[in-house]
Amino acid sequence: MRDAIPASVQQFCELLNCTGKFYLWVYDEQLSLCYSNAEQEEPLDQLFALSGCKAHLQKYARSGADPLILWSAMGLLWFAAFEKGTDSNLTSCYVIGPISSAEAALSDQEDEYKKLRISVKNVIELNQLVRVLPMMSLLSIVPYTQMLHYCVTGEHIPKHQIQFQSGRKGKTKITDELPPTDRHRHWMLEQKVLAHVRNGDLDYQEDWEQIARLATGVRVEDQDMLTRAKMSVITFIGSCVRAAIEGGLSPETAHTRGDTYMRDLMKCTTLGDARALNHAMYEDFIRCVHTCRTNPHYSRQIQSCCDYIEQHAEETVSTAFLAERVGYSEYYLTRKFKEETGMSIVNYTKFVKTEQARQMLEFTTLSIQQISEKLGFCSRSYFTKVFHTITGVTPGEYRDKHQRL
Repeated sequence: MRDAIPASVQQFCELLNCTGKFYLWVYDEQLSLCYSNAEQEEPLDQLFALSGCKAHLQKYARSGADPLILWSAMGLLWFAAFEKGTDSNLTSCYVIGPISSAEAALSDQEDEYKKLRISVKNVIELNQLVRVLPMMSLLSIVPYTQMLHYCVTGEHIPKHQIQFQSGRKGKTKITDELPPTDRHRHWMLEQKVLAHVRNGDLDYQEDWEQIARLATGVRVEDQDMLTRAKMSVITFIGSCVRAAIEGGLSPETAHTRGDTYMRDLMKCTTLGDARALNHAMYEDFIRCVHTCRTNPHYSRQIQSCCDYIEQHAEETVSTAFLAERVGYSEYYLTRKFKEETGMSIVNYTKFVKTEQARQMLEFTTLSIQQISEKLGFCSRSYFTKVFHTITGVTPGEYRDKHQRL
Protein backbone atom coordinates (compact mmCIF):
# COMPACT_ATOMS: atom_id res chain seq x y z
CA MET A 1 0.00 0.00 0.00
CA ARG A 2 2.90 2.37 0.70
CA ASP A 3 3.73 2.40 -3.03
CA ALA A 4 0.25 3.82 -3.74
CA ILE A 5 0.86 6.83 -1.48
CA PRO A 6 1.74 9.94 -3.55
CA ALA A 7 5.48 10.61 -3.62
CA SER A 8 4.84 14.17 -2.44
CA VAL A 9 3.07 12.87 0.70
CA GLN A 10 5.90 10.41 1.40
CA GLN A 11 8.49 13.18 1.07
CA PHE A 12 6.46 15.49 3.29
CA CYS A 13 6.31 12.80 6.01
CA GLU A 14 10.04 12.14 5.74
CA LEU A 15 10.71 15.85 6.30
CA LEU A 16 8.38 15.91 9.29
CA ASN A 17 10.13 12.91 10.80
CA CYS A 18 13.40 14.83 10.85
CA THR A 19 12.00 16.62 13.92
CA GLY A 20 10.06 13.84 15.67
CA LYS A 21 7.89 10.78 15.27
CA PHE A 22 4.99 11.82 13.08
CA TYR A 23 2.71 8.95 12.08
CA LEU A 24 0.83 8.73 8.79
CA TRP A 25 -2.54 6.97 8.55
CA VAL A 26 -4.11 6.28 5.15
CA TYR A 27 -7.79 5.38 4.80
CA ASP A 28 -9.55 4.17 1.65
CA GLU A 29 -12.85 5.34 0.19
CA GLN A 30 -14.73 3.28 2.80
CA LEU A 31 -12.61 4.90 5.54
CA SER A 32 -11.00 1.58 6.37
CA LEU A 33 -7.40 1.86 7.52
CA CYS A 34 -5.12 0.52 4.80
CA TYR A 35 -1.71 1.85 5.85
CA SER A 36 0.08 3.21 8.89
CA ASN A 37 3.74 3.65 9.79
CA ALA A 38 2.94 3.82 13.53
CA GLU A 39 5.11 1.57 15.68
CA GLN A 40 2.18 0.94 18.05
CA GLU A 41 -0.62 0.98 15.53
CA GLU A 42 -3.37 -0.70 17.56
CA PRO A 43 -3.17 1.37 20.78
CA LEU A 44 -2.75 4.61 18.84
CA ASP A 45 -5.73 3.77 16.66
CA GLN A 46 -7.73 3.03 19.82
CA LEU A 47 -6.63 6.38 21.21
CA PHE A 48 -7.91 8.08 18.05
CA ALA A 49 -11.28 6.39 18.54
CA LEU A 50 -11.39 6.98 22.30
CA SER A 51 -10.84 10.71 21.81
CA GLY A 52 -13.95 10.97 19.65
CA CYS A 53 -11.88 12.35 16.77
CA LYS A 54 -12.06 9.24 14.59
CA ALA A 55 -15.86 9.40 14.55
CA HIS A 56 -15.73 13.08 13.56
CA LEU A 57 -13.25 12.28 10.78
CA GLN A 58 -15.49 9.55 9.37
CA LYS A 59 -18.52 11.84 9.43
CA TYR A 60 -16.72 14.82 7.88
CA ALA A 61 -14.83 12.89 5.17
CA ARG A 62 -18.02 11.80 3.41
CA SER A 63 -18.86 15.31 2.26
CA GLY A 64 -16.04 17.64 3.32
CA ALA A 65 -13.15 18.48 1.02
CA ASP A 66 -11.23 21.12 3.00
CA PRO A 67 -8.39 19.89 5.22
CA LEU A 68 -9.29 19.19 8.83
CA ILE A 69 -7.57 19.61 12.20
CA LEU A 70 -8.91 17.39 14.98
CA TRP A 71 -8.41 18.25 18.64
CA SER A 72 -9.11 16.13 21.69
CA ALA A 73 -9.56 17.30 25.29
CA MET A 74 -6.85 14.79 26.18
CA GLY A 75 -4.47 17.27 24.56
CA LEU A 76 -3.95 15.45 21.25
CA LEU A 77 -4.07 16.75 17.68
CA TRP A 78 -4.43 15.14 14.26
CA PHE A 79 -4.59 16.81 10.85
CA ALA A 80 -6.08 15.37 7.69
CA ALA A 81 -6.36 15.94 3.93
CA PHE A 82 -8.78 14.30 1.53
CA GLU A 83 -8.38 13.04 -2.02
CA LYS A 84 -11.61 13.23 -4.01
CA GLY A 85 -12.53 11.72 -7.38
CA THR A 86 -14.01 13.60 -10.33
CA ASP A 87 -17.44 12.83 -8.90
CA SER A 88 -16.41 14.51 -5.62
CA ASN A 89 -16.57 11.19 -3.80
CA LEU A 90 -13.83 10.28 -1.34
CA THR A 91 -10.92 8.33 -2.79
CA SER A 92 -8.40 8.42 0.05
CA CYS A 93 -7.92 10.15 3.38
CA TYR A 94 -4.48 11.01 4.80
CA VAL A 95 -4.12 11.69 8.54
CA ILE A 96 -1.01 12.66 10.50
CA GLY A 97 -0.96 12.30 14.27
CA PRO A 98 -1.36 12.09 17.14
CA ILE A 99 0.60 15.17 18.19
CA SER A 100 0.73 16.43 21.75
CA SER A 101 -0.90 19.84 21.99
CA ALA A 102 1.26 22.59 23.49
CA GLU A 103 -1.93 24.27 24.77
CA ALA A 104 -3.20 21.23 26.68
CA ALA A 105 -3.77 21.85 30.38
CA LEU A 106 -3.34 19.10 32.95
CA SER A 107 -6.79 19.87 34.34
CA ASP A 108 -8.38 19.30 30.91
CA GLN A 109 -6.75 15.90 30.61
CA GLU A 110 -7.90 14.95 34.11
CA ASP A 111 -11.48 15.96 33.29
CA GLU A 112 -11.40 13.91 30.09
CA TYR A 113 -10.14 10.80 31.88
CA LYS A 114 -13.00 11.25 34.35
CA LYS A 115 -15.59 11.47 31.56
CA LEU A 116 -14.20 8.37 29.87
CA ARG A 117 -14.34 6.42 33.15
CA ILE A 118 -11.16 4.52 32.39
CA SER A 119 -9.00 2.79 34.97
CA VAL A 120 -5.77 4.09 36.48
CA LYS A 121 -3.93 1.32 34.64
CA ASN A 122 -5.36 2.51 31.32
CA VAL A 123 -4.43 6.11 32.16
CA ILE A 124 -0.83 5.00 32.75
CA GLU A 125 -0.80 3.20 29.39
CA LEU A 126 -2.21 6.27 27.65
CA ASN A 127 0.34 8.52 29.35
CA GLN A 128 3.21 6.30 28.25
CA LEU A 129 2.00 6.57 24.65
CA VAL A 130 1.40 10.32 24.74
CA ARG A 131 4.55 11.52 26.45
CA VAL A 132 6.84 10.42 23.58
CA LEU A 133 4.79 12.22 20.93
CA PRO A 134 6.05 15.41 19.26
CA MET A 135 4.62 18.60 20.77
CA MET A 136 3.21 21.45 18.69
CA SER A 137 0.72 24.24 19.15
CA LEU A 138 -2.55 24.33 17.26
CA LEU A 139 -1.55 27.42 15.31
CA SER A 140 1.82 25.94 14.32
CA ILE A 141 0.04 22.92 12.82
CA VAL A 142 -1.98 25.12 10.44
CA PRO A 143 0.78 25.55 7.79
CA TYR A 144 1.58 21.82 7.94
CA THR A 145 -2.09 21.11 7.28
CA GLN A 146 -1.96 23.42 4.26
CA MET A 147 1.15 21.58 3.04
CA LEU A 148 -0.42 18.14 3.45
CA HIS A 149 -3.50 19.32 1.53
CA TYR A 150 -1.25 20.58 -1.27
CA CYS A 151 0.70 17.29 -1.37
CA VAL A 152 -2.57 15.35 -1.68
CA THR A 153 -4.54 17.61 -4.04
CA GLY A 154 -2.03 20.01 -5.62
CA GLU A 155 -4.26 22.86 -4.42
CA HIS A 156 -3.12 25.94 -2.50
CA ILE A 157 -5.68 27.07 0.07
CA PRO A 158 -5.80 29.95 2.58
CA LYS A 159 -5.74 28.96 6.21
CA HIS A 160 -9.28 30.19 6.86
CA GLN A 161 -10.53 27.24 4.78
CA ILE A 162 -9.08 24.76 7.24
CA GLN A 163 -11.75 23.16 9.39
CA PHE A 164 -11.27 22.53 13.10
CA GLN A 165 -13.16 19.82 14.92
CA SER A 166 -13.03 19.03 18.61
CA GLY A 167 -13.68 15.52 19.83
CA ARG A 168 -16.40 16.97 22.09
CA LYS A 169 -17.07 20.62 21.34
CA GLY A 170 -18.12 20.83 17.70
CA LYS A 171 -16.65 22.58 14.71
CA THR A 172 -15.13 26.00 14.20
CA LYS A 173 -12.75 27.84 11.90
CA ILE A 174 -9.07 28.51 12.41
CA THR A 175 -8.33 32.13 13.27
CA ASP A 176 -5.13 34.01 13.91
CA GLU A 177 -5.56 33.83 17.67
CA LEU A 178 -7.01 31.27 20.04
CA PRO A 179 -9.85 32.59 22.17
CA PRO A 180 -8.82 33.40 25.76
CA THR A 181 -9.98 30.65 28.11
CA ASP A 182 -9.39 29.38 31.59
CA ARG A 183 -7.54 26.51 29.95
CA HIS A 184 -4.90 28.91 28.68
CA ARG A 185 -4.47 30.42 32.13
CA HIS A 186 -4.01 26.95 33.61
CA TRP A 187 -1.51 26.14 30.89
CA MET A 188 0.55 29.25 31.63
CA LEU A 189 0.64 28.32 35.32
CA GLU A 190 1.75 24.80 34.47
CA GLN A 191 4.57 26.13 32.30
CA LYS A 192 5.75 28.25 35.19
CA VAL A 193 5.94 25.33 37.61
CA LEU A 194 7.42 22.93 35.04
CA ALA A 195 10.17 25.47 34.30
CA HIS A 196 11.68 24.50 37.66
CA VAL A 197 12.18 20.97 36.30
CA ARG A 198 13.36 22.17 32.90
CA ASN A 199 15.98 24.44 34.50
CA GLY A 200 16.95 22.16 37.38
CA ASP A 201 16.00 25.04 39.66
CA LEU A 202 16.30 23.98 43.31
CA ASP A 203 14.62 27.18 44.45
CA TYR A 204 11.11 25.91 43.76
CA GLN A 205 9.55 25.91 47.23
CA GLU A 206 7.54 29.13 46.82
CA ASP A 207 5.68 27.64 43.86
CA TRP A 208 5.09 24.23 45.40
CA GLU A 209 1.66 25.10 46.78
CA GLN A 210 0.47 25.89 43.26
CA ILE A 211 2.21 22.80 41.89
CA ALA A 212 0.56 20.57 44.47
CA ARG A 213 -2.89 21.93 43.65
CA LEU A 214 -2.40 21.21 39.97
CA ALA A 215 -0.84 17.81 40.38
CA THR A 216 -2.92 16.18 43.09
CA GLY A 217 -6.35 17.02 41.87
CA VAL A 218 -7.95 19.77 43.93
CA ARG A 219 -10.93 19.49 41.58
CA VAL A 220 -11.60 15.92 42.69
CA GLU A 221 -15.20 15.63 43.84
CA ASP A 222 -16.28 12.10 42.99
CA GLN A 223 -16.38 9.24 45.45
CA ASP A 224 -13.15 7.54 44.48
CA MET A 225 -10.85 10.43 45.37
CA LEU A 226 -7.74 8.26 45.48
CA THR A 227 -8.29 7.05 41.91
CA ARG A 228 -8.81 10.60 40.69
CA ALA A 229 -5.72 11.83 42.55
CA LYS A 230 -3.65 9.03 40.99
CA MET A 231 -4.82 10.05 37.53
CA SER A 232 -3.79 13.63 38.23
CA VAL A 233 -0.35 12.54 39.43
CA ILE A 234 0.09 10.30 36.36
CA THR A 235 -0.55 13.29 34.11
CA PHE A 236 1.89 15.41 36.10
CA ILE A 237 4.58 12.69 35.96
CA GLY A 238 4.31 12.69 32.17
CA SER A 239 4.74 16.46 32.06
CA CYS A 240 7.78 16.28 34.37
CA VAL A 241 9.36 13.58 32.19
CA ARG A 242 9.03 15.80 29.12
CA ALA A 243 10.32 18.88 30.96
CA ALA A 244 13.31 16.96 32.31
CA ILE A 245 14.26 15.79 28.81
CA GLU A 246 13.99 19.36 27.54
CA GLY A 247 16.27 20.37 30.43
CA GLY A 248 19.00 17.97 29.33
CA LEU A 249 18.23 14.71 31.16
CA SER A 250 18.61 11.72 28.86
CA PRO A 251 15.29 10.36 27.53
CA GLU A 252 16.16 6.87 28.76
CA THR A 253 16.78 8.10 32.31
CA ALA A 254 13.71 10.33 32.34
CA HIS A 255 11.33 7.64 31.04
CA THR A 256 12.77 4.99 33.36
CA ARG A 257 12.28 7.21 36.40
CA GLY A 258 8.80 8.16 35.25
CA ASP A 259 7.82 4.50 34.86
CA THR A 260 9.22 3.71 38.32
CA TYR A 261 7.15 6.45 39.92
CA MET A 262 4.04 5.23 38.12
CA ARG A 263 4.56 1.71 39.44
CA ASP A 264 5.08 3.08 42.96
CA LEU A 265 1.96 5.21 42.57
CA MET A 266 -0.13 2.10 41.95
CA LYS A 267 0.88 0.87 45.41
CA CYS A 268 -0.34 4.02 47.17
CA THR A 269 -3.37 3.33 49.37
CA THR A 270 -4.12 6.84 50.67
CA LEU A 271 -4.30 10.38 49.31
CA GLY A 272 -1.42 11.31 51.59
CA ASP A 273 0.75 8.60 50.03
CA ALA A 274 -0.07 9.84 46.51
CA ARG A 275 0.72 13.44 47.43
CA ALA A 276 3.98 12.49 49.13
CA LEU A 277 5.06 10.48 46.09
CA ASN A 278 4.13 13.36 43.82
CA HIS A 279 6.28 15.78 45.81
CA ALA A 280 9.20 13.33 45.90
CA MET A 281 8.92 12.71 42.15
CA TYR A 282 8.88 16.42 41.34
CA GLU A 283 11.87 17.18 43.55
CA ASP A 284 13.76 14.16 42.18
CA PHE A 285 13.38 15.30 38.57
CA ILE A 286 14.53 18.81 39.49
CA ARG A 287 17.62 17.42 41.22
CA CYS A 288 18.36 15.04 38.33
CA VAL A 289 18.30 17.90 35.82
CA HIS A 290 20.34 20.07 38.19
CA THR A 291 22.95 17.30 38.53
CA CYS A 292 23.21 16.65 34.79
CA ARG A 293 23.72 20.37 34.23
CA THR A 294 26.37 20.58 36.96
CA ASN A 295 29.95 20.22 35.78
CA PRO A 296 31.86 17.76 38.03
CA HIS A 297 35.13 19.50 37.16
CA TYR A 298 34.06 22.79 38.74
CA SER A 299 35.19 23.62 42.26
CA ARG A 300 32.50 24.10 44.89
CA GLN A 301 32.93 27.88 44.80
CA ILE A 302 32.71 28.19 41.01
CA GLN A 303 29.72 25.83 40.86
CA SER A 304 28.05 27.95 43.52
CA CYS A 305 28.57 31.04 41.35
CA CYS A 306 27.19 29.26 38.29
CA ASP A 307 24.13 28.09 40.22
CA TYR A 308 23.47 31.57 41.59
CA ILE A 309 23.73 33.18 38.15
CA GLU A 310 21.34 30.58 36.68
CA GLN A 311 18.81 30.94 39.51
CA HIS A 312 18.88 34.75 39.33
CA ALA A 313 19.01 35.25 35.57
CA GLU A 314 16.47 38.05 35.81
CA GLU A 315 18.73 40.06 38.11
CA THR A 316 21.97 41.93 37.58
CA VAL A 317 24.59 39.92 39.47
CA SER A 318 27.92 41.66 40.00
CA THR A 319 31.33 40.03 40.26
CA ALA A 320 31.82 41.81 43.58
CA PHE A 321 28.68 40.18 45.00
CA LEU A 322 29.71 36.71 43.83
CA ALA A 323 33.23 37.15 45.17
CA GLU A 324 31.93 38.14 48.60
CA ARG A 325 29.47 35.22 48.53
CA VAL A 326 32.19 32.59 48.03
CA GLY A 327 34.93 34.35 50.01
CA TYR A 328 37.22 35.24 47.11
CA SER A 329 38.64 38.55 45.95
CA GLU A 330 37.18 39.88 42.71
CA TYR A 331 40.50 39.40 40.94
CA TYR A 332 40.92 35.80 42.09
CA LEU A 333 37.29 34.88 41.31
CA THR A 334 37.56 36.39 37.82
CA ARG A 335 40.72 34.39 37.07
CA LYS A 336 39.45 31.19 38.68
CA PHE A 337 36.04 31.37 36.92
CA LYS A 338 37.67 31.80 33.51
CA GLU A 339 40.13 29.01 34.25
CA GLU A 340 37.40 26.48 35.15
CA THR A 341 34.55 27.41 32.81
CA GLY A 342 36.48 28.71 29.83
CA MET A 343 34.60 32.00 29.79
CA SER A 344 34.33 35.19 31.77
CA ILE A 345 31.58 35.80 34.33
CA VAL A 346 30.07 38.39 31.99
CA ASN A 347 29.92 35.98 29.07
CA TYR A 348 28.60 33.15 31.22
CA THR A 349 25.83 35.46 32.41
CA LYS A 350 25.00 36.29 28.78
CA PHE A 351 24.71 32.58 27.95
CA VAL A 352 22.43 31.98 30.93
CA LYS A 353 20.21 34.94 30.07
CA THR A 354 20.05 33.77 26.46
CA GLU A 355 18.95 30.32 27.58
CA GLN A 356 16.23 31.90 29.74
CA ALA A 357 15.22 34.03 26.76
CA ARG A 358 14.88 30.89 24.61
CA GLN A 359 12.46 29.43 27.16
CA MET A 360 10.40 32.63 27.26
CA LEU A 361 10.29 32.90 23.48
CA GLU A 362 9.09 29.28 23.23
CA PHE A 363 6.71 29.02 26.16
CA THR A 364 5.31 32.51 26.85
CA THR A 365 3.53 35.28 24.98
CA LEU A 366 5.82 37.98 26.38
CA SER A 367 6.98 40.45 23.74
CA ILE A 368 10.67 40.66 22.86
CA GLN A 369 10.78 44.05 24.59
CA GLN A 370 9.27 42.56 27.75
CA ILE A 371 11.72 39.64 27.72
CA SER A 372 14.60 42.07 27.28
CA GLU A 373 13.47 44.10 30.28
CA LYS A 374 12.69 41.03 32.39
CA LEU A 375 16.21 39.68 31.89
CA GLY A 376 17.83 43.00 32.76
CA PHE A 377 19.19 44.04 29.35
CA CYS A 378 19.75 47.77 28.97
CA SER A 379 17.87 47.87 25.65
CA ARG A 380 16.08 45.65 23.16
CA SER A 381 18.77 46.25 20.58
CA TYR A 382 21.52 45.07 22.95
CA PHE A 383 19.43 42.00 23.86
CA THR A 384 19.01 41.22 20.15
CA LYS A 385 22.75 41.61 19.58
CA VAL A 386 23.67 39.26 22.44
CA PHE A 387 21.02 36.70 21.44
CA HIS A 388 22.16 36.75 17.80
CA THR A 389 25.82 36.40 18.75
CA ILE A 390 25.11 33.25 20.80
CA THR A 391 22.37 31.57 18.74
CA GLY A 392 23.03 32.86 15.23
CA VAL A 393 19.45 34.14 14.86
CA THR A 394 17.47 37.09 16.20
CA PRO A 395 14.89 36.61 18.99
CA GLY A 396 12.10 37.17 16.45
CA GLU A 397 13.47 34.52 14.09
CA TYR A 398 13.88 32.08 16.98
CA ARG A 399 10.28 32.61 18.14
CA ASP A 400 8.90 32.16 14.61
CA LYS A 401 10.59 28.77 14.40
CA HIS A 402 10.17 27.42 17.93
CA GLN A 403 7.20 29.04 19.68
CA ARG A 404 4.78 26.46 21.15
CA LEU A 405 1.88 28.79 21.81
